[in-house]
Amino acid sequence: MKKVISVLLAVMMLAALMIPAFAATLDQTGGNPATGGATVKTDTSAVTGDGAYTVTYDAEISVPWNSTAAVSSNYTVETHLKTGKQLLVTATSDGIMTYNALELPYTLGGDTAYTAGAAETATKAITVTVAQSAWDEAPIAEYTDTITYTAEIV
Repeated sequence: MKKVISVLLAVMMLAALMIPAFAATLDQTGGNPATGGATVKTDTSAVTGDGAYTVTYDAEISVPWNSTAAVSSNYTVETHLKTGKQLLVTATSDGIMTYNALELPYTLGGDTAYTAGAAETATKAITVTVAQSAWDEAPIAEYTDTITYTAEIV
């Protein structure tokens, strides 16, 4: 037991000697005035994975009945990623709004795919357009579909 305690005490004393290894000293031997330098660096040890991002988008897009005008909806991308990484954001749908068994086709356009850099904030827009021929064949009802947004670090 005495040997274990003495070894632990010796290790602790050696560790205490290592602390000043990160210090720098200025004294009069360097001339007057004496100068020195310290390194300033970022500590990324707390960063998990490839960084962080936020994509904010409208939860609902309303298309006025019988309108052939493109309805625009914005989404915002904010990235704080590691150097060399990018964020690929896509918006996809099957292009058909439904009500029970009824269907109303539409076109999803605009910025349906966007690649954001490592540190960026950008606002992009998608559009939903229903052709007049689709309106002409659709009984009035509340049709719905889902646009799926996907974000992937690449």
